[in-house]
Amino acid sequence: MKILSWTLSAFLLATPATVAAETMPLPETDFEGEWADPGADSSGMKVRYSSDLETMRVEGQSEGASGGMLRNMRNGEMTIWSDQMGDQALQGQIDDMGLMEGEDTGETKTVNGETCTIWEVQGSQTCLTDDYIPMEVEHQQGHAVLRNLQRTSQDESHFSPPEGLTVVPMPDAMKKMMEQAGEEAPF
Repeated sequence: MKILSWTLSAFLLATPATVAAETMPLPETDFEGEWADPGADSSGMKVRYSSDLETMRVEGQSEGASGGMLRNMRNGEMTIWSDQMGDQALQGQIDDMGLMEGEDTGETKTVNGETCTIWEVQGSQTCLTDDYIPMEVEHQQGHAVLRNLQRTSQDESHFSPPEGLTVVPMPDAMKKMMEQAGEEAPF
């Protein structure tokens, strides 16, 4: 169950929701930082993004399990792994998890020294910088901010599963569960 909890935590931070609105732009620059609850003193989940690959990598720990996730933000392909999954990584195409849809409110705020514009997505909010880096996400599952943002080139090697893992197809039941969770998350 820890695998499922960790996977859903990472997935919800990197998942679009679908509404009839305009397409939210993807980040225009490579970056890294950490997603964290704004009230927490501890470190959050490490996040990296490659603008060339349009892929996000999120990794961290939850309930004693560590693991990671790769998510192509354009086409919805996802790969997940955990130390509790042995030498396997699960990979699958998550239906309807392509480009994010939302509404630019025109409202701005400052998050960790970065000015960002608030986008509404199914009653939730994502705050994007001028180069479209998500600085804050507030939704039914929680609240996260991007800390220690660094706009820095990302090596392509960060966007593959760890060496030694065998990539296998994601079970259909897990795909369906992630699709349902994604319907409630703004990023």
